[in-house]
Parts: sequence; structure tokens; C-alpha cells
Amino acid sequence: MDAIATVTSKGQVTIPKPIRDECNIAEGDQLVFRATGHGAVLIRVPDLADLAGSVTVADDKRGRAWDEILAHVRESRARRLSQ
Repeated sequence: MDAIATVTSKGQVTIPKPIRDECNIAEGDQLVFRATGHGAVLIRVPDLADLAGSVTVADDKRGRAWDEILAHVRESRARRLSQ
């Protein structure tokens, strides 16, 4: 889908409604503008709550303290790098 918007003298752009609707962009959302070789890409920053449940966690891993998880990851990385 293409849509045209005009940049104001202050450098502001209104995102056209069809684009906001298609990309689920709402008031208060944060956006990333990424420069490419040919222009820019607009990306909506996802709400981390939307990611809840997207990664499966084994039952024996649930309920661990964050410090314990970080220590385990660091130990695993150290072992892997020392091999």
C-alpha cells in the first residue's frame, strides 16, 4: 500500500490513516525511522507485552530468579567461548 504525505516547514509528517490502520499505529506508539540507501523505513516499536507467551519455557525453567538466569547464560557463554 502506498500513501503520500507532505513534510511541513517544521519537518513534521502526518502518517496517512490507511497506513496507520494497516500498521496498527495508534496515539502514543513509538516509531523508528531507519535510513536506507534509497530513503527511509518506518517501523512501529512493538509493545513488549505483545510478545508475552511467544517463547515457550520448559516447566523446569519457570519461576527462576532473573539473577539466576543471567548467571546461567554467562556461564554457558564462557564455556562455549573457551572451547
